[in-house]
Amino acid sequence: MNRKGFTLIEIVIVLAIISILAAIITPLVVNSLKQAKLAKASADVKTLGEAMVNFRKDLGFWPVKNASNNGVDMLYGSGTIPSNWNAYSNRITFDYHLVDNSNNYRRGPSPQGFPCWNGPYIGEIKRDPWNNSYLVNARHLEGASNPDYTKKVWVISAGENKVVDTDFNGVLNTNGDDLTFRLQ
Repeated sequence: MNRKGFTLIEIVIVLAIISILAAIITPLVVNSLKQAKLAKASADVKTLGEAMVNFRKDLGFWPVKNASNNGVDMLYGSGTIPSNWNAYSNRITFDYHLVDNSNNYRRGPSPQGFPCWNGPYIGEIKRDPWNNSYLVNARHLEGASNPDYTKKVWVISAGENKVVDTDFNGVLNTNGDDLTFRLQ
């Protein structure tokens, strides 16, 4: 007798095997994606912090002035600014100093050793993996709106919970999921 097709029991066994494999593999894939997002955000905050440090080395001050040459409270990138930090309206984008040279600083290198803008210090500044803006609580850096060298300044990704757990005055919440790079 020639058989054409599968019996119901064979189909059920194949589906059971596929279900078991999916149950084993799915958590591994989800965990890998989560780890990749964390690694990207950690690398991005470090890269942004290093770009700010390089700007300061070249020009002798932090990139914390607006078009009127007044100090700002916060730097931010593209993406959504988490609501608990959205109240700080005295802010500028990272692009203003680190990418575009919007203040028209003298370009370098200068043979006389004068401070010069040798940027761009970073390429396009994208959103963090959760579509939030990268942030800096820049208020306490030299030249910003309220310099205070006793306060910690961070480059921050709000992380998966999309809430900045770090206090705006620099107190890091170790129970939160912020990804940070310390500037001061």
